[in-house]
Amino acid sequence: TDVKFRIVKNTFCLLDYPFLEDECDKHGGFVDPRMELKEIEEKCTDILEELTDIVFSDFFDLESDWPRIYIINNNSASYDGMAFVTKKIEPIENCKGLKIKYTISRIHMKEKLFNLDAFGEALSVYIHELCHMFGGDSSSNFSRALTIAMEMLFARPDLLDEMRNRWTEAFKNVVEKVDDER
Repeated sequence: TDVKFRIVKNTFCLLDYPFLEDECDKHGGFVDPRMELKEIEEKCTDILEELTDIVFSDFFDLESDWPRIYIINNNSASYDGMAFVTKKIEPIENCKGLKIKYTISRIHMKEKLFNLDAFGEALSVYIHELCHMFGGDSSSNFSRALTIAMEMLFARPDLLDEMRNRWTEAFKNVVEKVDDER
């Protein structure tokens, strides 16, 4: 394409500059267009959501539906995850006294995160993206939320081990299923 894009701050949207991600989506994007996750992606997502629900039941604002996960299938994408946020009319305070300023409608995660050895990386990307409820990457509220979230996770090593084992088991089950179908 002849159109050149320059990454700009959100305030440029006031001047009618489009978001780069919106322009990407309009032209085919970098996200897998299928609506359904592959079986293993679905199982991995379920594990991430269950772990998050157990550890962070009153930390994140997840009373509504979980943010839909889309798969980034472009290996040259410059990030492993991305959250799509909408500003709340009125921020709410969580159990740790942090202001939840945004609602997350969807999370994009790179396909490479849904493999046998990527549990820790996938979990850290997922939690990072959920922490965007508190603000952008450079905000102090986001940094504080991410620090507290990591402390909460590290306080549950047995649960992390259990979920890592379930992650591994999910891959074994999918491989066995494929073998059985042959």
